[in-house]
Amino acid sequence: MSLSREMKIVIIVIVGIIVLFWGVIMILSRMLLGPRPPRPAITRGYFDFRLEYEIDGERVIIEDTIVAFFDGFSADSGSMAWYPTWRQHLVSNPREENILLLELDDGRRIYYYPPAAGHLLGYPNEREPNPNWYPFNGAFYVEQGRDTSMGNQRAVGGLDGLYNNFGIRLISWEHDPPIENLFE
Repeated sequence: MSLSREMKIVIIVIVGIIVLFWGVIMILSRMLLGPRPPRPAITRGYFDFRLEYEIDGERVIIEDTIVAFFDGFSADSGSMAWYPTWRQHLVSNPREENILLLELDDGRRIYYYPPAAGHLLGYPNEREPNPNWYPFNGAFYVEQGRDTSMGNQRAVGGLDGLYNNFGIRLISWEHDPPIENLFE
């Protein structure tokens, strides 16, 4: 008995849907039922900092505090695994996680990247500060009307680019050291 062409297509589509369905179930079950990383013993920290820089010969000093905290766990289908998520903000402006250096007349804003929250809270897998910049982790700018999300950030081209393009020379960066944390 021979199947018609239409029937073969229907069978292929049904098998494809079943395979896709089971693939999604396998991924989701791995993410939902898989092991979670250990939770940090200390979930929030306050880190005072002092950033000194110069704009066109004028010295500017910013002293503030970074609030870094553990924000739970997330999972994604790419790694099919759980990972800790971290957040941070400044005490002076809870809506900012980066430090504003300069706002230009054309609306661009130049920011400095402080160390990552996970690094400050002692997470061993978190990125270390970039040794090529350290103690200056990096800087970026955003166009007028844009937020500071990663998709809107534009690199300034290192310390030379920061100075040559915007007249900003970083002088010193001091902050409380990262804590030693236990993960259970």
